[in-house]
Amino acid sequence: MNESNRISLVLWSIAEPVNKQTGRKLTPLEKGNPWAGLWKSPGSLAAVLVLASVVSSLVSVAASGIFLGLGLLAWLADCVKSGKIVLRAVPFSWVLLLFLLLTVLSAVFSEDPWRDIRHLKSCIKFIIPFILVTYMTGKQARTTLFWIFGISGISMLWGLMQFLSSDGVDLLDRIDGFMSHWMTYSGQLMMVLVASAAYGVYILKKGEGGRKFYSFIWFLFSALMAGILILTYTRSAWGGVIGGIAVLTVLNLRMRWLLVLAASVVLMAVLMPASLQDRLASGFDPRDTTTRGRLDIWRSGIMVALENPLVGVGFSSVPVESLKYREEKDLPEWAYQHSHNNLIQVAATSGIPAVIAWISLWLKIFWDFFRIRSGNKKNVFIAVQSSSGIAVLAAFHLMGLLEFNFGDSEIMVLLLFFISIPYVLSRETEARKREETGSLPES
Repeated sequence: MNESNRISLVLWSIAEPVNKQTGRKLTPLEKGNPWAGLWKSPGSLAAVLVLASVVSSLVSVAASGIFLGLGLLAWLADCVKSGKIVLRAVPFSWVLLLFLLLTVLSAVFSEDPWRDIRHLKSCIKFIIPFILVTYMTGKQARTTLFWIFGISGISMLWGLMQFLSSDGVDLLDRIDGFMSHWMTYSGQLMMVLVASAAYGVYILKKGEGGRKFYSFIWFLFSALMAGILILTYTRSAWGGVIGGIAVLTVLNLRMRWLLVLAASVVLMAVLMPASLQDRLASGFDPRDTTTRGRLDIWRSGIMVALENPLVGVGFSSVPVESLKYREEKDLPEWAYQHSHNNLIQVAATSGIPAVIAWISLWLKIFWDFFRIRSGNKKNVFIAVQSSSGIAVLAAFHLMGLLEFNFGDSEIMVLLLFFISIPYVLSRETEARKREETGSLPES
């Protein structure tokens, strides 16, 4: 098989379900072209381009932005073709829209409105769940997962090569894979690790006899990724992974597995090299320079939020306002560019009402995933993917206690894909049930 044929097969793995979605039979000539149905269905093409944006976010933020822009153009073309706005609402739509409205208000009333309004372009990525829930299929979701796992595996190997070729541990120059910063890299590895472990759980629960052996491959892959994650020296991601895997274990496996996880974490901490143990212990030492500095950054951010409780100060003003309340001199001024905590940063940027909306958004998604999981216990894939969404969210928010990962575009694009999967699978299941019963969809 030559290279062009291999590429065609890869493209077909994503495009083939979309062709079925168009509802039009392809001609024999068109069947040889995996993109044939896409050009005649802009909405279906939008799904593929947005998924390409998700996958490419593991490699390049620029490529991810280009694919997302093209996906939006394809979606707009579908709206023009249909003569209406084609966009399925997700269950958390109203909470997200409220949060975005409060974010816009904070930009308008900030000291530098023009700069903050321009910063709002980063909010465009929140359309990803809407497009995916509208167009994406379950088969596409599963195919995209494998792409994410594969590219993350390559990124993991590249990170290992970076570590082996480095002169030593430097907290200001750590391994970052294909990313420009180790924090983004560790956040990606963290979420992919939890998602891959969830896929291993799916195989374990679904498999019979010898098939259960394949789950070991996924667990081994996750374990290797955990090893690379440790080498990033990013404590917030370490805590996120432990929490995410613990949630995944509680939701899907017997309690003895949780004991195994706890024992593994303790054993790993004991066997860690001295440099890693020192890095872990420093997070609990208030005399440590970085710990003391981080506490001062948090305190400064909280003071900014309390002084501006309604609409905050806007994103661009947080660094300037935080320095007014600075007491420690351990960290340079650029370390105060954000609050290194999601809740504090959102409060300082957009005010207390925005924080309430932000918390409500995630609680709504958590509740939806628990509901989807409980309603589809007989469908192992949906049940496990719902618990995977819960675990990935738990990891994300645990990391967000020590970092402002909500402001990291590459991490958010990946997260928005993971939280879209349960909704897509639930939508397909409900549609299948309506077909079987002959009932009409709810308006």
